[in-house]
Amino acid sequence: MTDLLLTEVTVLTVSSTSSSIPADVRVTDGRIAAVGGVQRQPTARPTRTTRTIDGRGATVVPLVQGTLEQLVPAAERFRDKEIAVGNEACFVVVDRPVTQREALGALIVRPADLRAVVLDGEVVVTRGGAEVFLEPLPEGDARLGIWIDRTGYLHQELDGRGRYDETRAGRRHAWEGQYWVRGNRVVYLDDTGFWAFGEFSDAELHHAGYVMSLGE
Repeated sequence: MTDLLLTEVTVLTVSSTSSSIPADVRVTDGRIAAVGGVQRQPTARPTRTTRTIDGRGATVVPLVQGTLEQLVPAAERFRDKEIAVGNEACFVVVDRPVTQREALGALIVRPADLRAVVLDGEVVVTRGGAEVFLEPLPEGDARLGIWIDRTGYLHQELDGRGRYDETRAGRRHAWEGQYWVRGNRVVYLDDTGFWAFGEFSDAELHHAGYVMSLGE
């Protein structure tokens, strides 16, 4: 088993306006195991190896959709999404400051600014590209098709070839590129050169501030 250690990374908090300071973040078994000065702590299980990512100058941003959190009681919002001990390790490491508004609305990251994407504690994308085999939706998957937001402004098609194609306000091919799925998470790489992120929840797809349902 391999642990993950981010050193001296700025941790973005999404549940409050508290200021962030550089910290070390350790991930074990797919979850946040420690936040703070963990680099100097001995590994409890010496049989495990640790992958270290230098986080200096970068921000670790939890993958969270503000539209999805609005469905959660106010006292519980973001509770399981923060970079906090016990939470699932699903986040991106970005080589620049990131605001709460950006993280909760439409997190768009240029390839040059993307240090890593971590899903379920595994580094799946680094600046060099995909590290593990991420998959598009297979043929026959119920999530294939055209997703339409509540206003009808956005139509996003996910096809079985791993491509997405967006129509916005009737303008076809407004954005298009590749997508991959890991569990309920969607990772997009647009042909114009940016990464973006979404999340399936029940019969909805939440992405960039939009809430979409499959069209008939």
